[in-house]
Amino acid sequence: MAEYSKFRSISDATKYELKQRDWSQKYLAQLMGVNEGQVSKIVNPKKTYYKPEIDTLDKLAKAFGMSVIELLSKIDDSEGSNFEDADFIPPPLSIKQIFGRNNEFSNLTKFLVLNKLILIVGMSGIGKSSLAKAIYESHLLSYDRKIFCACNDNFSVSDIDECMGVQIEAQKLNNVNTRILSRLQQKRCLLILDDLNLEHLEYEESYTDLLKQIVETPHQSCVIVTSRSLPQGYRGWEPRPKVVELQGLTEPEAIELLKNEGLPSEAKSKQVQDLIQKYGGNPWGLKLAVQDILELHNGDLESYLRHSTVFVKELREEIQGILKRLTDLELKILYWLVLHKKSFDINEIREAFSDRNKYAIDGNTIRDAVNELRRRSLLKNHDGQLALLTEVQNCVELDFLKEICREINAINSGKWENLVWLPQLKLDQEKIKLRGRLARSLSEQVLSQSLDQLILFSKESSLDIVGYSVENLRYLTSKAHKL
Repeated sequence: MAEYSKFRSISDATKYELKQRDWSQKYLAQLMGVNEGQVSKIVNPKKTYYKPEIDTLDKLAKAFGMSVIELLSKIDDSEGSNFEDADFIPPPLSIKQIFGRNNEFSNLTKFLVLNKLILIVGMSGIGKSSLAKAIYESHLLSYDRKIFCACNDNFSVSDIDECMGVQIEAQKLNNVNTRILSRLQQKRCLLILDDLNLEHLEYEESYTDLLKQIVETPHQSCVIVTSRSLPQGYRGWEPRPKVVELQGLTEPEAIELLKNEGLPSEAKSKQVQDLIQKYGGNPWGLKLAVQDILELHNGDLESYLRHSTVFVKELREEIQGILKRLTDLELKILYWLVLHKKSFDINEIREAFSDRNKYAIDGNTIRDAVNELRRRSLLKNHDGQLALLTEVQNCVELDFLKEICREINAINSGKWENLVWLPQLKLDQEKIKLRGRLARSLSEQVLSQSLDQLILFSKESSLDIVGYSVENLRYLTSKAHKL
């Protein structure tokens, strides 16, 4: 076979990459999201110089963990194998593959030497995959093998095994985890599992078991996992895996990103700052926002900020999906944090939360719930101070508002047992303009009727939750008339 960087055709390059990874054509088809016949057409074309469509070429390159430009650079165009005859124009490279992540990239190259398992976590769109791919494509450290597995919701531990390729020694082992570990021990490997869903209903336990064994088994390889959440129980593993939590872009980085995405230059600096803050510097959120600004608001940032009270659909659905899987206690902590809209240390959360609920809550239980919220990348930690991520804050506010509205409407139906959140408020101290939002979401008539109903019930009940609810409704109704 010719030198790996110079092949006569895409077919030869594909065959070489398959051989290097010990992948089957079926597995490549799975990664590309196409049928096996399309892969066979690439590997064994009927025409001498087969030229795939650009969409097919893009899928092929991504499956191999590279860009289209990189794939084409492996083709020797001296004998007619280039793509000029097909009027093919390679897509431009992204503005910066690891946009705003230079510090994280530098730190990761150091972590590779000392850690068997590195976990890159953060909200969707924060840049985890781009950072992992940049590490994979760098030549700062040498490995006997480098494997990039682009995972999806159908990806199992067996798929990871196949992604690593078949070796005679490992093929003799029946247990899939043992086969994977055997490869990590035999050669110095860099294995990247990109976008691994560690909360998968079917595979979560098997993922966690594999990662724990990777940490505890002696080898000279390094495994990098990018995921929205951290594995269950990882704090108790020895040695503990290295965790890299990605935060949003800084303001200068975000401004550069917005310019490159086409945000009109006449946008006012204060409005640009508001947009960046709204999405917490999340690159994906900012890109989606610019798309809406250009397509739905004719490039008017002021109009977008005035009318868009929630995130663009894709990011909002991502966060709402996480919230639906939380326990009642975890939601209570989120709602308490969202109302205060500031940072707290863990002791302040335990003490204040217990006081607000007016009953004893085991401190360890609160701590565990907070750690679970951090594991799911809902909280940010800065110097021991915990707060909601900016993009999470906005979604939780809306979620909490709906809960309060449901409770107030239920009062008119005599459903006192639904009083959970209303009595826990201290509306004169809240910082998210809940009074104004409730007054706009509920009519004055509904608020007044609920208050009258609750006052009648309070004469028959001495429960604190009723008294607190009456106090909060009185505050709401008195303030509603002034809006």
